[in-house]
Parts: sequence; structure tokens; C-alpha cells
Amino acid sequence: MIIGLVGYIGAGKTDAAEILVKEHGFKKNSFGKAVREEAIGRGLPIDRGSLQKLGYDLRQEFGEEVLARRIIKELDLSGENNYVIEGFRSAGDILPFKKLSSFILVWIEVPFEKRCKRILARGREGDPKTREQFKRADEIDRGIVESGYHQNTDECLKFVDITIDNSGSILELDFQIKKLVGEIKC
Repeated sequence: MIIGLVGYIGAGKTDAAEILVKEHGFKKNSFGKAVREEAIGRGLPIDRGSLQKLGYDLRQEFGEEVLARRIIKELDLSGENNYVIEGFRSAGDILPFKKLSSFILVWIEVPFEKRCKRILARGREGDPKTREQFKRADEIDRGIVESGYHQNTDECLKFVDITIDNSGSILELDFQIKKLVGEIKC
């Protein structure tokens, strides 16, 4: 089984992935990891803007599906392992996975204000530091504002199989993930 996690910045994709890894034995991969590895190999900075630009450059040079193809190559598709993939940003990221019968795309839903509060509180390097910066990052990520990097998380919505509301606590998210895994296995 391969669970893809998609959602806006601050939705809790990493938290959901960690629950799948720690409590359900999934192996994790992400689009961010693929881009960071490429940046390190090229000696580039690993801040959000630099990674977005590199992701765009890779897609321009090798096609929209380049990162998805790289991730899929790393997976053992024999069915013996379960995977969680995080960080889908466009249809080009999703379409190669949709060809795999074991793939389910899960949308992590959280209202804007709650996501903004979470991001400003977590203080991860490269995160927006003000509400205005968060709003701009959210608009770029969603494809509302053209950044030149062609990210479009809004576009991903049309491919979603299941939606999880992550407006509550980490315990509530944990419960929803357990329920999801149980439903998928049935």
C-alpha cells in the first residue's frame, strides 16, 4: 500500500507521515527529500525558495513527473512494504503514482488561520515568520500567485481519494490515521 499525503503548508502532512511510520510500520519518502538530495548534490542552499526553484528547474529540464519517477524507483513495489509519500505539489507529482494500483491520495484539511498559527509557532528553518509571509507562501503553494515555480496544490484536490480533517489535536489525527489504515486494509 502506498499512501500519498497532500495538503496546504502547515496542514500536518509530516505529523500524519510520522504516525504512519511509527505506529503502522510504513516507510517514508517525500518530494522534499528528493529535491533536498539534489540540492545537496549540486551544492545549493536548502531554504524553501531555493528548493522551490530547483524543483521547478528539474521539472523544466526533465518533465513534470521527474520527481515522482525518482521516488517510485526507490520503492519496493512487490507489496511487502507499505509507504507514505509526502509533499505532492502538482498533477505531475500525482499522475505516475495514480498508475499504481496500491496508491491512495489523502488530503489533509486544516483552515488557513489554524495552519498559519501552527507554522508561526513551529519556527522551522525556512518557514514564514509573519502572517503576511505565511499568506504569500500559501498562495504560491496553492498556485494562486505565480511564483515562477508552478506549484499548484489546489490542482491536487481533483485527484484526492480520501480527506482527513486535521483541525484538532495530534491525538485526533492519530485516531483518524488508525481508522484510515483499517479501512484501507479491509
